[in-house]
Amino acid sequence: MAKRLLAILFVFIVIFTALTGCDRVEKPAITTVAVTDMPSSPNGSRGLLWEVTAPGGGKLYLLGTIHVGDEGMLPFSETLVSAFNASDALVVECDVIAYEKDLVAQLSLMKYMVYDDGTTLAGHLSPGVYAKLEGFLAENDIGFSLPMLQMFNVLTVSQLIEVYLYEQAGFTGDYGIDTLFLKQAKDLGIRIIEAESVEFQMRMFEGLPDRTMELYLDDLLDNHAEIGGLVTDMIDL
Repeated sequence: MAKRLLAILFVFIVIFTALTGCDRVEKPAITTVAVTDMPSSPNGSRGLLWEVTAPGGGKLYLLGTIHVGDEGMLPFSETLVSAFNASDALVVECDVIAYEKDLVAQLSLMKYMVYDDGTTLAGHLSPGVYAKLEGFLAENDIGFSLPMLQMFNVLTVSQLIEVYLYEQAGFTGDYGIDTLFLKQAKDLGIRIIEAESVEFQMRMFEGLPDRTMELYLDDLLDNHAEIGGLVTDMIDL
């Protein structure tokens, strides 16, 4: 009988959850079928789920998920829970729960969050975007003043603002699908496999040019009032 894995792969805020078969077949003819009959409760998650089947019997379930949410996303559908319970391992982009408990790892990754070349945040933003940031911080208490943010790079500042906006809208990472599945897997003793790592992602973002990161922050500042609605729309899918 083919073993199965529950894999969670992230792409920024939108991620995919998957149950994968371990059997290896050469050049498999894979078929994909949309699963549309997921049972759901009035206050629970409906989800977008696809089933992929390989000739060897292995299965892959792809589920559209997000990093944050609220208790209204629970309970999961019976289809998803059954797939999880039949899995031998949970494959995630990175084990965020283990990272949160690893102080050494957190300290080692600080180098990807701050400027170590003598420059400051102000020197990496155009005057227009810097002024927008200053105005936003004057109206919103994210826990950091503008002087305190000078040591952090543009991506880190953007993420601090994004987390603040999610919390203001009533969403938290505690209800992110990745976190919920990780907690369940750890409670049940299901094997957890990381497809990537937190450091891998930090290195990837560090390599992006300043202008790309500035565009990200600029868009966030221009559209911050819409963040809650965007997350709600994704949850309602």
